[in-house]
Amino acid sequence: MSNRGLFVVGVAFVAFCAAVMLLPRRTIRDTERRGSVVARTADGTPVVVTLLQREVDEIVIRGGLRSIPRIASVTWYEPILVAHDARSGAARWTRTLERIDAHDVQEQSRILAADGDRVWLFAAGILGVDAASGETVVDAAALEATNPALRDVLPREGRWFEVERKTRKLLVTAADGRLWRVDARPLAVTPATKAAPHTIAGDYLRGLQQWSAGPAIGHAPHDYTLQGDLLETQWVGLLAPEEKSRFEGQLSQPLRPSNDPPRRRRLWYADASARNGITGVTWSSRDLAPADESAEFLQGGLLRDGGYLRVLRPKAPDGFLVLHTDRLGDGGQYLLSRVDTRGRPRWTAALPLRRIADLIPGDDVLVLLGPDRTAEHPGDAHELLVTLDLATGRCRTWDFFADAALETACTPTGG
Repeated sequence: MSNRGLFVVGVAFVAFCAAVMLLPRRTIRDTERRGSVVARTADGTPVVVTLLQREVDEIVIRGGLRSIPRIASVTWYEPILVAHDARSGAARWTRTLERIDAHDVQEQSRILAADGDRVWLFAAGILGVDAASGETVVDAAALEATNPALRDVLPREGRWFEVERKTRKLLVTAADGRLWRVDARPLAVTPATKAAPHTIAGDYLRGLQQWSAGPAIGHAPHDYTLQGDLLETQWVGLLAPEEKSRFEGQLSQPLRPSNDPPRRRRLWYADASARNGITGVTWSSRDLAPADESAEFLQGGLLRDGGYLRVLRPKAPDGFLVLHTDRLGDGGQYLLSRVDTRGRPRWTAALPLRRIADLIPGDDVLVLLGPDRTAEHPGDAHELLVTLDLATGRCRTWDFFADAALETACTPTGG
């Protein structure tokens, strides 16, 4: 090639490289939350740990001196752990984990469980991190080294890790088919068995699911409420007088009508008893009556215990949490009230959320996640994390998109 030809090729290559340099090298296409848990640090501080995952497009140049360079777009995933004080909402730490290049592995990434001050998650492998610092304290190699039963059979896919409902411990199904329960301290595994699928309480709760306010978790605020629940030999619920007939006598999965009109509800109690029959266990109620001192709650429901089909029951003092609204229509704001066992409010907090996308209870705190209700268009709403102190009703709000604390409208209106 002549000198002129070499010069032209050189100029073209320089121009090509300059053009590439002007392109945005990395673009964040999407950020999604892959779960949250409430853990406690060694000193007892409750911390909510959230796994975020960013989808990143990166421009790369492939080829070199011996081939024609070309521009390619590569997609990869960036897992990020963020931690907040579950009482104050203050940010504690942020940690970026090793990038994930495979889409099928990315789909399995999620927060699994909190065991004391250890947080279990799966992100291209099983990890246990310290709630106070975010540092990895357990990985697959440590699990295998400490527990010979898992050597060479510890799964590499996220679908084999789950949470035990009763203990909320990490469960792992090994490659040899054995099921193990993992204790974080000391790091040890013990044989586990799946919970019996049919129990009296289980049958009742499965029926309860059919007449809860919503059939799916996370699609509407009242997906996290129940109209009633069984407390040993008592049934408790939020009812309007005209709903009484649906809950008297046999509790046989009464379905809430699709055209159910707005209701103002109070706390009601009934004596409950179980009987085994040909068709299985049936529950009956008698002496259904309202609590005399209960307040009324517009569109009220009893708050669920996270993903479990049971009512959340704060202690010291005993009571319930009621999700309701201040007015009907799109202008209404969702309220959360803590009530005692007679239905008397201790405090009421106004939630800054358009709906509840997730709910994570702690011993004395509650973490709520969902889109900002103040956004002009629902599609533009940032996802917020709201930490709420169950003793006082005071809460703090964090905006994941802006990565900043927000002024909150959660100031209690009573109590």
